[in-house]
Amino acid sequence: RALAELSRAIYALGLFLLTAGVLAVSIDERWPIAIDHPVDRFGLAALAATTLLVLVAFDRASDSLGPLVLIVTLIGLVGLAWAIQAVVPAITIAGVAAVLAALVQGLDVARSLVDDTFAIGTDGLVVMRPRVVASFLQLHGAIGLGLLAAGFLGAWRATPRADRTSGWFALAGTGFPLLLLVVVWGRVAGFETHVGYAAVAVALAVGFAAACVRLIGRESEEEPSLAVAVFVGGAIAALGTGAAIALERAALTVALALMIPAIAWVWRMRPIGALRVATAVTGVVVLARLGWDPAITRDIGTTPIFNALLLGYGVPAAGTAWAAWVYRGTATDLWRAIVEGLALIFVGLLALVEIRHLTHGGDLFAPSIGLVELGLDVTTAFLLSAGAQRVAGRLGSRVIEVASIGLSLFTCGIAILGLVGAENPVMTGRPVGHVMFGALLFGYLLPAVAAGLTARMARLAGRPWWFVATLAGTAYVLGFVWATMIVRRVFHGEVLTGFESDAEMWAYSAVWLFYGVATLVIGLAFDSKPVRLLSGVVVTMTAAKVFLVDLADVGGVWRAFSFIGLGLVLIGIALVYQRFLFGGPKRTAGTGDPAP
Repeated sequence: RALAELSRAIYALGLFLLTAGVLAVSIDERWPIAIDHPVDRFGLAALAATTLLVLVAFDRASDSLGPLVLIVTLIGLVGLAWAIQAVVPAITIAGVAAVLAALVQGLDVARSLVDDTFAIGTDGLVVMRPRVVASFLQLHGAIGLGLLAAGFLGAWRATPRADRTSGWFALAGTGFPLLLLVVVWGRVAGFETHVGYAAVAVALAVGFAAACVRLIGRESEEEPSLAVAVFVGGAIAALGTGAAIALERAALTVALALMIPAIAWVWRMRPIGALRVATAVTGVVVLARLGWDPAITRDIGTTPIFNALLLGYGVPAAGTAWAAWVYRGTATDLWRAIVEGLALIFVGLLALVEIRHLTHGGDLFAPSIGLVELGLDVTTAFLLSAGAQRVAGRLGSRVIEVASIGLSLFTCGIAILGLVGAENPVMTGRPVGHVMFGALLFGYLLPAVAAGLTARMARLAGRPWWFVATLAGTAYVLGFVWATMIVRRVFHGEVLTGFESDAEMWAYSAVWLFYGVATLVIGLAFDSKPVRLLSGVVVTMTAAKVFLVDLADVGGVWRAFSFIGLGLVLIGIALVYQRFLFGGPKRTAGTGDPAP
């Protein structure tokens, strides 16, 4: 068996060295230390394939032979990247190989307990650590430090004349040591919170920051160095990794979210596209974190607004909003669109979870949703859409503009189906509380006002007429339902189920007529044709009710009041239209006679 392992190792290393010698050393030009040159893609592909073969041999080799095979291969890849510019990306092949080796290496702790040793744990206590774990940590710790050193020295050597080359080395010296740390942490500590691995991540962040400071002194005045930006991004990523290792729940969410404005701040100084990608990816990670654990902490408490949710959701909202503002002058692409979309999502999530916390006494996982909660959700969504319309204009963001339109239309559907339909207290039988300041206020009046304001903002922003009409129609329907429910609350008490009396039927006619006239005045004041048309629909509907329903079902003095009220309102509407819509008879210039 030992002979077979040795044969595989020799064969894999021999093939790797042959490939490196034939396809790289003998063909490609040696490093001229001048400018970036095109890379040898075929040579890199061959190196990657033979490196994969070496990893297979490493996985099947003994504990003494495997590390030797791996280290020789990694040194060969780093040497090729250092000496031959056409295969500079081989340094990243070395990084990938190091991470894969940490993933596939055998780590049978149970079998090695007979050969254990003692060590000082992170809590200061003496713990038993199997030698196989100690060897694993020593091997991959040395590899990680080697990649960091090679990455910094290569970036130092290439800056500023070969910027792309320095970027390859910087990437290998930051990203792969950090990935290696995460893999080792997961395999040894099972992804449990651990102060020791977090300290290593913080040490890496300090090292990356120091490398960045050193490289700044070498970059050219004409163009910022790619390596500087990579090391700064690596420092931020290392801090986030340290937070992920050491913290949990709310603290972890906040720490990850703080990386978003930090990366955007670096981009302001070094406008390199990779940083926008990092911002978007970090935002998606934070969103996934919130989706995995919406409560973010075990004890949110019952204090409204000022609770852990304000930090857990507010920090991502503020961070992505600021990042979207920073990126406003860049070309609209996928990454900017993701950042802007995340800003809108986080702001909406903050409002929704705070509303749910408020309406359910701190229980985010309550099984039901009531009229008040749904009404506040709809109101918030309309206001968020209205604000997004303004922000879209300031940022020049097509993404936020389209998102605001989609959010408005979706909210209109929820308002009609949810508030007027599913959560209608006439159908649910749930009490509505106070006449003016109970559930009806939050469920219908506030959403109606918010929808009307959004319609007004959409009209001023030049949105399509059908979109403005949809918002105005939703506001009108919600206002009409609120006025109707108020009448029912007066006659029925807090529970709105039951049969109608003659007085109640007359009250509906009176209130509907008043609503129609009032909204007609509003439509004329704001020159809103949809509102004027809807007011005509309500008045016509009320007139039909008086003739078809009140005439048949309402008796006594209430029938007389219905017809008298209807007549007075119709006369008033005619006068209003004559005065405001048609302007009255015009006079002929110079005379007191009406124009023909």
